[in-house]
Formats: sequence, structure tokens, C-alpha cells
Amino acid sequence: MSYKAKSIWFYNPTVSTPQIRQAIQKFSESWLPIHSRDNDLQLYHYTTINGLKGIIGNRSIWFTHISTLNDPTELKYGKELIINLIKNEINKKNDLIINKILTLLIEEINRFDEIMYETYVACFCESDNLLSQWRGYATKGGGYNIGLVITSDTKFYHTLDESEKESYIILRKIIYNAEIQNKIIKDYISLIIKYLNDAIKYYKSRGGFPAIWENMAAMESVNILFDIMFTLKNSVFSEENEWRLIIVRQTDHKANQLQFRENEKGLIPYINTFIIEKNENDLFFPIRSINIGPMLDVTKTKSALKLFIRKESASESKIKINANGIRILNAGYSLRE
Repeated sequence: MSYKAKSIWFYNPTVSTPQIRQAIQKFSESWLPIHSRDNDLQLYHYTTINGLKGIIGNRSIWFTHISTLNDPTELKYGKELIINLIKNEINKKNDLIINKILTLLIEEINRFDEIMYETYVACFCESDNLLSQWRGYATKGGGYNIGLVITSDTKFYHTLDESEKESYIILRKIIYNAEIQNKIIKDYISLIIKYLNDAIKYYKSRGGFPAIWENMAAMESVNILFDIMFTLKNSVFSEENEWRLIIVRQTDHKANQLQFRENEKGLIPYINTFIIEKNENDLFFPIRSINIGPMLDVTKTKSALKLFIRKESASESKIKINANGIRILNAGYSLRE
């Protein structure tokens, strides 16, 4: 199975500009393959014993509000990088219409996750055995990581009510290299400006622009910039090899699905999300492996995990667990004294 990344689209303005759509489509031809895989995409979620029990028992993952993640500059880093590069472009231009649209893009980016939208993410790692992940997210090596397979057919729901529609969730690979980050943003801005110039010539040849066209053009163009913004992270975190599942919601959307847990830092908002793969008429949780942290006793932990998985696979649930398809592995080294 493969995973083909989906486009994300926040704004569909009442007046669409065909030239902007062409620019977005052209950019997506190189953008979406970064976040796609031709083979199985197996990702690992490092967690505690309570996290392991909750994820397997409920067949779900918690998507937490992006402001509560380990990097306090989440989103801010991407926002500032994109805005600075747009400002550089404005300083080079003398075109009033183009500069107005670029300025409106900056306004839209500044508003994101502060006024219009809230972002929730579930974080994964490409590596199934990374010491920094064991220490940071799995009880300093005394926890676990859960290996899940994500494909283009994977489904996401916030309840198991059959009447509820599937939740729209995107998966993105995090980009850490500053040079690559800058190139991606510059390439998109250049492409948008090129096609905006084509649109301007088109409308001028027909006697004028639609009402508030600059605003509509900015709303349409900013969709990709939001998408890019989610993937940018400071290079100091590069060892994490992170992928993230992302939910973006309007601030007043389905507040009843929002839940809260607490830790030493206060309240943590999250959205519980079931992850499902379909096999003929059955629904399965797409878990493929459980790795044991290097601080745990391998023999005792393996025995307990096998019993736990057997019990959970036999429990009543609309989502089944294939106990025979789950590999239990150990880190291959020990941090215990």
C-alpha cells in the first residue's frame, strides 16, 4: 500500500482566479510528493504506559493543540519565515496591485491560529528506535513506541457513530533544513507572482477587475502558504524525523468534540480520533508493532504485552485488533544500571 498526500484547502473565495489555481496545481506537483510514499508508510508514536493502554484500548490517538507541543515556537517559526520572505518580495516590487495582494497574504498568515483557526496535531517519528525520543516522550526509556501504517485508504473519525462523516486530516513530513525551507517558500511566491501577473493582464484586457479581487486572490493564494507553514521547524529538532497528522478547525467548530487533560503545565486541549483501516467488511486499528523502551525488562514486558494485546483484541469494539499481526520488539540495548 502507498500513501499519497492530499491537498489542503481552507479558503474557496466566491471569485476564483483560474491563473492562481494553475499556480497552486503546478506547485503541488512538487510539493505533495515530499509528503507521499510509494510503499507502506510506517510511523512510530513514542508514549508512556498509560498512553499505550489508552491508544490500543480505544483504537485512537489524541490530537493535541499545537501550542502545547515541545517547541514553544510552533507555527510562529513558519509564520515569521514566510512573512519575512514575502516582505523581501514587496521591497523589490513597484507594482501596486501585486504588493497589495502580498500585503494581504501577510495579514492572513498573521491571523491564522489566533482569530480564525485552531490547529491540533498527532506527532510521529520515522525511526522506531531513537534515543532522544525514548528519553523525551517515553518515560526516559521506560515507555513504548507504537508502529502504525498509514495509507491513502486510512480513515479518521472522532466518534464511532456510523452517521458521523470522516474527519478531514492531512499528514505532513516536517522540513528542518533552512535552505530547503527558504527555497520552497520562494518558489511558491515566485510562481504566484508570475500567475498573478497573467491574471492582471487578463482582467485589464477586459476592462477591469471583479469586485474586491485583490482580497479574493490573496485568500486563494494563501492556502498553500498555510500548508507550508505546518511543515517548518527549527533545525535543532531535526533528529526527531517527525511526521504529523493535522486537524485544522474553525474556532467555533464542534466544541463538544474538544476534551481536556492536565499535566504540570496546566490544561491540554485535545481531540480524540479513531484511526481505521478497512479489510473487506471489517474495521481494524492499523497497528503493526510495539517497541519496548530500553529501560524495561524485555522478557517480563513482552509477556505482559502479549497478554494485554490478546485481551484487547478479544474485547467488544467496532474496531478490531489483529493480535497476530503485531510484532513486539525491544530496543536492542539497555539504559538500566
